[in-house]
Amino acid sequence: MAGTPERFFIVYPLLHSSGFGNQMGMLLQHLAIAARSGRTLALPPFHQPSSHREARAAPELLEADSVLNLTALSPIARVLPSRQLAAPLHLHSAGMHATFSSLGATSPTPLFLPAAGSTPLAALQLLASTALSHRLVGYCHLLVCRQRMRRACRRVARRASCALRRHTLPNNYLFAHRLLEMLCVGRPPPSPLNAPLPPAVLYTPPPPSAPLTPTLPSNMNEPLLRATAALLDHVQREALGRLVLAEGLRARARALARVLGRYAAVHVRLPDVADAATKGINASELPALLRALAPRLRAHARHDGARGGRLVLYVASNRPNAIAGVRGALQAAVGATVTVQDWRGVTDAKHGTGWVVHGGLRDALVEHELCVQAPIAFYGSAFSTWANLIVARRWSALRPSYAMPGGHSQLPDCAQVHRGNRGP
Repeated sequence: MAGTPERFFIVYPLLHSSGFGNQMGMLLQHLAIAARSGRTLALPPFHQPSSHREARAAPELLEADSVLNLTALSPIARVLPSRQLAAPLHLHSAGMHATFSSLGATSPTPLFLPAAGSTPLAALQLLASTALSHRLVGYCHLLVCRQRMRRACRRVARRASCALRRHTLPNNYLFAHRLLEMLCVGRPPPSPLNAPLPPAVLYTPPPPSAPLTPTLPSNMNEPLLRATAALLDHVQREALGRLVLAEGLRARARALARVLGRYAAVHVRLPDVADAATKGINASELPALLRALAPRLRAHARHDGARGGRLVLYVASNRPNAIAGVRGALQAAVGATVTVQDWRGVTDAKHGTGWVVHGGLRDALVEHELCVQAPIAFYGSAFSTWANLIVARRWSALRPSYAMPGGHSQLPDCAQVHRGNRGP
């Protein structure tokens, strides 16, 4: 309606306190909620925990529009970085905010979720409000915000409104637990290995059986709850197919891809820098892992030999310095028909051309894009939301991906869905 003020869903100060894959999972959830409630989504900067990759000298935050092409998401919802908001909303003072807050007043005012069937659906009902006091709704997942929300609940006689557990949106571990159902539902069973993938499907949300209006019923019945939850999943599927990194990152990846030529990529999740007990495999295990993969790599080399090139295997990781330390052992494991390359090697090849190694998240995203664009194939290790995000983006672009060790299973393995197994 002409003259209606723009309404915002503002996420701050972080999408998620963990790594990039979990931040992207939360982004897709927030994007679906914003789209279905008719709001503009304002995003905080992205970050990379220093424990996940070699530490930088200073903490690194990258604005949303320097990480993602936000215009690519515009068919779903308007998305902008929070720095473009005109009003002084105290977004960096998390202690002032509850989990959900109205940001239009002098200081943030806690907002109470309606008692709907789940936190995402309750948030959708709250955000569908057109009340002027709800024009700027903020969301903060940090513990300090949850504590302020609990204190606000204790101060008011609205126990029903505080019945939802923690008032906090669930961690959307999309790339850890839900990859199969998000990518494979509605797709035919997979083709044999090396056969072309089926045509891509854009998951445009179908019309809901009961339209989502600014006055969603407070007593949503079970069929409507299920239909609305399914709609949120449809929006996330479409958004997943529209994820594009910012042009600055893609240009850097293209420059490195020219150094590599025709290449396949592997991503291996090593234990975090600061905690060797975390998930992942040790660098000393990598030669055996690539030795198991070697027959597949030699087959790629034979298949690609008609092009007159030599197969390059790019080995990506959350710890590129550790990969550089075992590069010789990795080369011995795959044999003479394949050339092993890694982050240190490919960036050293750019030495003297003005190339700058930034470290941290910026370089991690360039390496991520190298894996997404690998023209031959991608092999992903377990234990990694990062590898699963690469698989999801390659799936949308019809580029083959496989699981290690051995590389014989296509990723995602949609046959599991068609057999009725929707587990990870």
